[in-house]
Amino acid sequence: MKMKILFLTVLIGVLVSSHASAQSNMGLKAIGGRVAFVNPEDLSSTAGFGAFADLGTISTNIGLEAHVDYWSHSEEVMTTKSSIHDIAFGGRTKYMFELQNTSIRPFVGAGVSVHFLNAKVTDSSDPSLNADDSSTKFGLDVGGGMATHLTEQIDFRTEAWYVVSDMNQFSLNMGLAMKLGS
Repeated sequence: MKMKILFLTVLIGVLVSSHASAQSNMGLKAIGGRVAFVNPEDLSSTAGFGAFADLGTISTNIGLEAHVDYWSHSEEVMTTKSSIHDIAFGGRTKYMFELQNTSIRPFVGAGVSVHFLNAKVTDSSDPSLNADDSSTKFGLDVGGGMATHLTEQIDFRTEAWYVVSDMNQFSLNMGLAMKLGS
C-alpha cells in the first residue's frame, strides 16, 4: 500500500513537471523555521519545531518545499519513564491559490516523508525492564495553510498537516521564511 502511494505521488510529480518545464523557477528561494503543536496518534499533544527550504516552483502555482521536523513526548509514572521522539525529513508540493488584491496566499499540499522514530522505557526500580527501540517509517503528508508577507524579505506561514504513517500525526505550524536573493 505504501509503495503504491509513493509511486502515485512520484508519477503525479513527473506528469505535472513535464508539462510545466517552461514555467519552472527552481532553486533555493527561501529558508525558514517553525514551531508546531503536534498530536501523535495514541499520545498526548506535544510541542515540536522544524526548518524548511522553499525550492521554487515547477509551474506558476505549484511549489516545492523540503523540510525537517522534530518532536518528542515523555511521560513518567512512579519509577517508570517512557519517551518517544520523531525526526522527519521530507518533501512537499504545494498548490498556491491566487487571490486578487491581497498578500495572503492560501495553499493545499501533499508530500512524502521519512520518519526516524525512537522509543525508550526506563524503570529506576528494576533496570531489567528497560527497553529501547528505533524504527524508520515512510509517511504521506497532506495539508494546507497560508502565507503572507510581513516585509519584502520575510513571510509568515501558518499550516496544518496530517501525516499518514505507522504513527499518524496531526500538526499545526507557525513559522517565518526569509527570502534569499532578489
